[in-house]
Amino acid sequence: MNTRTFALLGSLVLLTITFAPATSADDPPMTHTVCHEDHEDGPCDFDEIQKAVDQAGIGDTIKILEGTYEQTVEVPYGLHGITIQGDGPTKTILDGKGDMDEHAIYIPGANDVTVKDLTTQNYGTGYGVYYSGVAGFHVDNVHAIDNGMYGIYADQSTDGLFENSLAEGHGDAGFYIGNIDACHCTIKNVISQGNLLGYSGTSASYVDILDSHFEDNAAGVVPNVLDPPPLGEPSTNMLVKGNTFIDNNNHEMSEDFQVAGFYVPAGFGVINAGGNANVYQDNTFIDHERAAIASVWLFNHPSFNQFIGNTFESTTEDTAVAQPGPGDLLHEEPVDILWDASGVNNCFEDNTHVGFETDLIHAPGHAFDAGTAWNTAGTLPDCNTPNAGPQDPTGFARQLSLMMTGCEISEHLEDDEALLNEDDCDYSTLMP
Repeated sequence: MNTRTFALLGSLVLLTITFAPATSADDPPMTHTVCHEDHEDGPCDFDEIQKAVDQAGIGDTIKILEGTYEQTVEVPYGLHGITIQGDGPTKTILDGKGDMDEHAIYIPGANDVTVKDLTTQNYGTGYGVYYSGVAGFHVDNVHAIDNGMYGIYADQSTDGLFENSLAEGHGDAGFYIGNIDACHCTIKNVISQGNLLGYSGTSASYVDILDSHFEDNAAGVVPNVLDPPPLGEPSTNMLVKGNTFIDNNNHEMSEDFQVAGFYVPAGFGVINAGGNANVYQDNTFIDHERAAIASVWLFNHPSFNQFIGNTFESTTEDTAVAQPGPGDLLHEEPVDILWDASGVNNCFEDNTHVGFETDLIHAPGHAFDAGTAWNTAGTLPDCNTPNAGPQDPTGFARQLSLMMTGCEISEHLEDDEALLNEDDCDYSTLMP
């Protein structure tokens, strides 16, 4: 056989490969139904969600019909693009009965997985919905109630969306996105209530929180860094806009739970804890016992942050602020904005108090940003002339750090006492 013959055979082989029939991966997506055996619309393909997931291909849909399922689900690594869909949060319920320590729905390493139209509840120490190490995630119309530490959670993941969902009763955060640079993720139109934190974002950047409602948490939105650099990085380039924060003063959650050993004091709408280049704009804050917004040192000097066009309201005498600036945190004197003057290029503009009629230094409806007298920082800088700094954290940052060190607090909760006894607390690891 000569060289030309070999070349011809090789060409035929290439043609055969080029025009081979499509593989199963190219088949149209399928829908796999799950229901109980006695379901009125049965029979279904499966009676267990995990069995349906294990048989699914890329892009398939797992349709879980109405019912309560005492089950857990793990999406296999690489099973990209599937949808896990119920009949609605009041109809399709995954229930851990309080004694399951696994996550209700766990998605490690499967990209573009959507979870929608269902409830996850009572999963012991497990989470409601948990994405880990994925590129692309989507949660829509999911209720996460009374799971372990987190309701709806994404770690080391990018390009995600949480929307139209509810998280309630979690010992850390209702919604969490963390440990990712350039997340390009969005949380919008969600309700987070009755958690320790409404949202927690540890070392997560480029996250937008939009048009959402945070109520009755110990603190509403807390982007943060929990390790000193270089181990930890601050949460940066966030946009927190158009949200409502109401009565985030949940002392019970504050007393019962901690975050990485830190006590979270109740009474804050937002704590920008060491965050950089974040924008807080056009939000409404109502009735916070300590501060509607706090921007303070935590392992990082918060810098390049903007606080623009926010509205602060007090509806009761207990939450009426005595001044626009820092107060006595240990004795819970409310303030609208707490800024510890650390960091550089922070600014405040067009923020307005419309609160309770009392002996306020600033009258209701008066903008108190640029030029407002400030106890330790002089005046609040506007966005044309942000603060130069850097300044060391003030005593107010020290007070907040003191409250976050996980000290024994139960003996310091009498009405006539400071929240914490400084002599009993070691805050040295938090302050520079």
